[in-house]
Amino acid sequence: MNRRRAAAGLLVALALCGAGCSPKAALGPEPTGSVPQLSESPSAVLAPSDSGPPTESAGPVPTSTLSRPAFLVQANAICATRNAEQSALPAPTTEAQILQDLRQAIAIAQSAVAKLRALPEPPADRASLQADFAKVDTFVASAQREVDAIQAGNTAQASQLDAQTQQLSNAADEAFNAYGMTVCGQG
Repeated sequence: MNRRRAAAGLLVALALCGAGCSPKAALGPEPTGSVPQLSESPSAVLAPSDSGPPTESAGPVPTSTLSRPAFLVQANAICATRNAEQSALPAPTTEAQILQDLRQAIAIAQSAVAKLRALPEPPADRASLQADFAKVDTFVASAQREVDAIQAGNTAQASQLDAQTQQLSNAADEAFNAYGMTVCGQG
């Protein structure tokens, strides 16, 4: 479970716990071990795409190409920066901080996927990469719907979306790992 997932779970636990419930009481005793780090697959927020060419908001359409190994080096560097930015977010303790953390995580993911899309793709891998990026788009859209449900106080929908978002995150991570973008696929 990554930090963004834990934050969303905390909000659902707080809502189920009731008025006057503290984050500590909602989650029960503190777990031992390391704190999970925030890592989106995007891995994640651009509107879901049809796996077509990048949109203007995703940056310019690359005019050159990279070899697969060169692409992987650059893509994994982009994701290493994304992972560091997400890990640097302060640990949220209140509902307002949790929602802010989730919004920041989504923005970081959007920026990373836009940078990935702007990389010149290996020509033979274009369709595969666009399909992988579409998985990220779907994941991020689900994460945004989850934030919206939490804000609206709809805990049942937020809980359902939390499970869906986690599955979509895992699918995006698996796709990135299969292609060789292993830093991007850390989840």
